[in-house]
Parts: sequence; C-alpha cells; structure tokens
Amino acid sequence: MLAHDNKLRSANRDECDTVLFARGASISVTYRIAGEQAETVPAFLHETILGAERLLPVAGTDHAKRLMWEFHQGRLSMIGYPPDVFLGTALARHVMADLARRCDIAVAVETALTPAAMQMARAGVGIAWVPGALAQEAIRAGELIALAEELGAVDMQLVAHRWSDGDDARLDAVWQALCGGAIRTGLT
Repeated sequence: MLAHDNKLRSANRDECDTVLFARGASISVTYRIAGEQAETVPAFLHETILGAERLLPVAGTDHAKRLMWEFHQGRLSMIGYPPDVFLGTALARHVMADLARRCDIAVAVETALTPAAMQMARAGVGIAWVPGALAQEAIRAGELIALAEELGAVDMQLVAHRWSDGDDARLDAVWQALCGGAIRTGLT
C-alpha cells in the first residue's frame, strides 16, 4: 500500500490563507494583482513570487468574430466569476468598469472554475477571462483567440507561502522544487 501525506486542494484565496494560517496546509499557491500593494507577510510565513501570470480574455476561434461583432455593436457576452472569488474581484476592479463604459455586459453564465470558463468560451457561450498559462495550449492549437488588446487583461503574480518554522525534509524538498526557478525568494 502506498502512503502519502501530500494533498492538493483548490480554493478561493481567502480560504487558502485561512487553511494555511490554521496549519491545515503547509504551502499555499495563490494569485496577487501585480502592482497592487501586497499585504504585509506575517513573520511566521515565507513568501516566494513564483512568476507572472495574466488573466486573458479568450473566445473560441469559431465564435470570436461573432462575439467581437456583438461587442462593437454595444453588447459583450461573457462568462463571469462570482464577485466573492478572487478572479471575480480582479475583473470587477481592473476590467469591467472600463468595459461597462463601452458596452452593455451580459453575463451568459457564472462559474468559479477557470477550466469550465475556458471550455464555455471555446464553445461560444461568451468571452472568458482565464489565466494565460491555462489558455496557452488552446491558443497555440488555434482553439481559442486571446483578445487582451481590445478587451483588457489583468496582470497578476503567482505567489507561494509556507510556514517559516519547522524542520521537515520532505516539505523542504517540495518547496525547493516549487520555488527553485522563482523570481524572488525570501522572508518579506
């Protein structure tokens, strides 16, 4: 029988912080809006910025022309995120206000799942803002078209946190594998 202690969960950023602070997780990986003032990292945590990410608007290649024509006629059909999740807040603060001045926004469907948003965009339900790393393969394959120049994108950072105390060789190995090529490491 194979035993393991490592688990990977997906949750909203606030939930990730709560689980980490309660020691229900050893490491968290979350997004942060680039250029925004970062919260002070508690002394008991170690932070590493793993890299840059971009929340990109994408549309299915077979549907992009129609969706952009509708946008130019004054209506944007989109796949939205709930306002209480990080990506929903990021879009509201950094993209939607500008778009609302340019057109009527119709949220065709709302999901907190970025892979689902991407699949719905591919199917023509609307335009979805998804992390670029998630969309790159479909963009390269010609299944999705990125529309950031016209619709706006959100620059983000991918940030890892872990407890700074402890002496766990397995956790140290995971942290090193995760953060080995990071932009910046250190206590902040």
